[in-house]
Amino acid sequence: LGGGYGPFVVDSVITLAKALDSLSSSSDRQNPEKIYDAIGDVGRAGFEAYSGTVVLNTYKERVGSMAIRNYQLEEKAIENEERRLAVDLTSTSLADKVVANIVGGQWVPEAGMSIIFPGGTTKVPLDRTPESDDGKGKVDM
Repeated sequence: LGGGYGPFVVDSVITLAKALDSLSSSSDRQNPEKIYDAIGDVGRAGFEAYSGTVVLNTYKERVGSMAIRNYQLEEKAIENEERRLAVDLTSTSLADKVVANIVGGQWVPEAGMSIIFPGGTTKVPLDRTPESDDGKGKVDM
C-alpha cells in the first residue's frame, strides 16, 4: 500500500472487523452503540495490524506515533542554457518520503522536507471556508 494514510485505513477496517466479530448476535452487529463499544474493547486490548500495533485510548483514538508520508515526483529535466526542454522519464521516479512525524500528539516536521499538496503547492489547505469567501463561485457572479 505504500505510505500516506493507506495503512491506517487498512488498520481501521481490521479494527472494525475485529469489533464486529466480537459481538455475539446479528442485532448487536447492527447497533451503532454496541459496535462503538466493541471498537473500544478491541482497541484497549491492542493487536498487531498492517501498520504495526494498534492500541486505542479512552476516546478511541490511536495511541503512539505516526509517520506522515508524501509521494513526491523526483525528476531530472533535460535543459539547455535558455530553458527547460523536457522531463526525462527514464530518470523520473515517484518517491515515498517521510515529511513529518506525530509523536505524543505533536507535529514534528522532518528537517528540510515539505509536504506537497494537490496542485503542487506547499500551502496548507484550509479545513474551513475562508473568511473572505462570500459563498459565491465564479459561476454565481
